[in-house]
Amino acid sequence: MDKLSDEIVMNRTSEALEEELEKAGYREKLKEITGITKIWRKGMSKETLKLYDKVEDKVIQYISLYTETAYKLGVKDGIKIGVEQKADGDKTILSMEDMVHIIYIYDAVKKLNCIMLGEEEVYDKEESVLGTLWRICDLAYNGASCKFGLLGEDEADERISYILDKPGCTPEARAAMLLCITKKG
Repeated sequence: MDKLSDEIVMNRTSEALEEELEKAGYREKLKEITGITKIWRKGMSKETLKLYDKVEDKVIQYISLYTETAYKLGVKDGIKIGVEQKADGDKTILSMEDMVHIIYIYDAVKKLNCIMLGEEEVYDKEESVLGTLWRICDLAYNGASCKFGLLGEDEADERISYILDKPGCTPEARAAMLLCITKKG
């Protein structure tokens, strides 16, 4: 995606970007600059005023180009990260109900491992019945929201493990955290 459609960029920069700039107080800053400029312009000769207007036009063109380029790069970077991290929706195919069931299985396999072997995890997953059951638990890792993938593999595994093993947290609450589902309200 080397070139974004100018129409898309114009629509997005005039909608989403404008909203963000508004939140950041862009208009207030612009009003401050305009106020200073009005005072400054009063004492200018016609020649200086024409020169100032040219400079002002170039600054506005620069700011517009800067904004458009920054937006394009942000979109390109976002797409690149998505492609690199495989954030294409494949990792979030599990429903909330599916994830809850998987977490119940995860909890049961951990308890079986503790009772039968004295430890929670079986690292050699191909060697035992419990190891085979533990493979089911990998679904929780693979089915977690693709947002975790943006953290990098090690950090994502740590966060997912933390959520899966979070004490005192119901399977439903952990499933919502893994799927990055937040309550609205």
